[in-house]
Amino acid sequence: MKKIITAVLVGTLLASGMTVTASAAKDNNAIVSPLWINIARISGKVSVNGSKGSLSALVSGNPEVTKITATATLYYKSGSSWVKTSTKWNYSVNATLLPISETFSASSGKTYKVVLSGTAYAGSTSEAFSAEFVQN
Repeated sequence: MKKIITAVLVGTLLASGMTVTASAAKDNNAIVSPLWINIARISGKVSVNGSKGSLSALVSGNPEVTKITATATLYYKSGSSWVKTSTKWNYSVNATLLPISETFSASSGKTYKVVLSGTAYAGSTSEAFSAEFVQN
C-alpha cells in the first residue's frame, strides 16, 4: 500500500506545475531570450545597401538598471552555415539605455547577422542577455 501511495504522490508532483517551459520570441527577425528581469526590450536591425552594411539596435533596461555592457559580433552566411567575422563592437554604458549604430563593409550577395550578447546590472543583480539580428 505504501508503494502505491508513494507512486501516486510522485506522479502528482511530476504532473503538477513543476515543469518550466521557455521559448524564444521572434520580433522583426530578432530572436530574443525570454524571461528577463533587468531588460525591458531589445530591438535591432541589420541592413545592407551595396557594399555598406549597418546595424542599429537598442537595449532598454528596466528603471533599476545602472549599467549595460555588450558585445556585437558580425557573421555572414556561407551555404547553410554562419561564419564569424573579425568585426565586433564592445559597449559599456552607465545608463538604462544602450543605443547602437554601426556600419561595416559588406559583400554583394552575402547575408549578414549580428549576435548581441551582454549583461545588465541592477544593484547587486546582474543578468546576461542575448539577441540575434538577421538581415532581411
